[in-house]
Amino acid sequence: MGLMINGAPDDEDDSEARTILARLPTRQTVEATRTMVHEEFCHWFSVDICGPEKNYTGAAAAIWNWWDARRSS
Repeated sequence: MGLMINGAPDDEDDSEARTILARLPTRQTVEATRTMVHEEFCHWFSVDICGPEKNYTGAAAAIWNWWDARRSS
């Protein structure tokens, strides 16, 4: 969302990360992860600020790949 680039503290997204991690075990696909990540950011900010869900595809894929690798270990 560009907050860190604009001078936000390094821990700016910690709250969002915690809620995403709490919900991640119930996700079964990248698409479901994308929906959930978008929901969380809309919760913490607003729909107007967050933009469309499709903008979260890259982040969801990265999160899903990280999570899938951890589960497989």
